Amino acid sequence: MHEFLAMMWVAMALYVFFETSAVYEYLKVLRIPNFISRIRSYESHRADLESTGMGSLIPSYGNYMRQNHDSFLVRWATCPYCLGVLLSVAATLTFSKWQMIPITYLGGILSYRLFTGAVGWLQRRSDG
Repeated sequence: MHEFLAMMWVAMALYVFFETSAVYEYLKVLRIPNFISRIRSYESHRADLESTGMGSLIPSYGNYMRQNHDSFLVRWATCPYCLGVLLSVAATLTFSKWQMIPITYLGGILSYRLFTGAVGWLQRRSDG
């Protein structure tokens, strides 16, 4: 049961991080310094696209960071598989035994992918 909880925490955190704008919103609210978050450059980029009528092409915050501020930490933080390892270690050590890290990782990634696939399928079905 504890392993299942750890897997669901990993899947939920990955969903929130990669499928919502929560990271961008929290960085704004918490006033994380610009030299770390690059919020000002992202907002400027968004404003430029909106002013030229290309608002539908605004990338997510993670995609913007990968494209314009490429570094090891940015690539690591914007990769669901890489971030999933850290989340799995944290969730496993919180809920279970360290031997369960691989199971938590694989179960969390699988759950995240299945959930995002199901949400995408439901959206396509409701649009048609």
